[in-house]
Amino acid sequence: MNSPFPGMDPYLEPYWSDVHTRLMIHLSNQLQRQLPQGLRAAVEESVRIDDEDGFEIEPSLYIPDVAVSEAFGGSAHPPSPASEMVLAEPVCVHARPSKERHIEIVATRSGHHVVTVIEVLSPTNKSSERERSKFLDKRDRYLASEANYVEIDLLRGGAPLPPSVPEERESVDVSDYVVRVFRSYKEIWEIYPIHLRERLPAFRIPLRHRDPDVAIDLQRAIDAAYEEGAYDRAINYTAPPSPPFSDEDSSWAVTVLAPLGDHKRPES
Repeated sequence: MNSPFPGMDPYLEPYWSDVHTRLMIHLSNQLQRQLPQGLRAAVEESVRIDDEDGFEIEPSLYIPDVAVSEAFGGSAHPPSPASEMVLAEPVCVHARPSKERHIEIVATRSGHHVVTVIEVLSPTNKSSERERSKFLDKRDRYLASEANYVEIDLLRGGAPLPPSVPEERESVDVSDYVVRVFRSYKEIWEIYPIHLRERLPAFRIPLRHRDPDVAIDLQRAIDAAYEEGAYDRAINYTAPPSPPFSDEDSSWAVTVLAPLGDHKRPES
């Protein structure tokens, strides 16, 4: 069964640990089928911050949700076309030049250079002050490296993370969800604001400077995670979600959930 919501299902947040795991696999698999030779997608691969001489800056390991790493010596070729998805257009915000462009991110075990890092936020990233601070520190270190960075926030709960740069507040409308993409070689942020009533976007993922972008279809990934997780058997759509809807969204959700009829409640 598919989610009754056209985009992100807000009732999934209490199950996020499981959803997160399933989503990572689907996003990684989407990338894997499109990547040129010499690149591979890895889920939860530990990375270490080194300086230009190869010395570790501090002993902490940083673990992105998905990393696209370069296997040196491979030749690149254009990726095969993705499905006939409609790619969303971002709001672009110029980044402020980093003062630590010499830092790079490398994979700890293989030594392969990390080209792109993808992070999907978890509730602790937005609610726990300690974990929030750690996540923002990790974000800063990714941005100071040569890697591209992608941040996906599909959670309504918790305090929103600070914007990529102050200019984001001026250029981007407030939204329920957001995807941020940082192209390190252009120092440009691409912001995708997402509203509860909208379909989740398909958007471009930058790779090496010489490579064409690949694409992620976020809606297809969350739909697959929903179906395989059998969340329709667990979710009680007659109860309010956490966090609750606004009055306006609550009225809209009633119309969305009305077709469920007697199947609104989970199996006993």
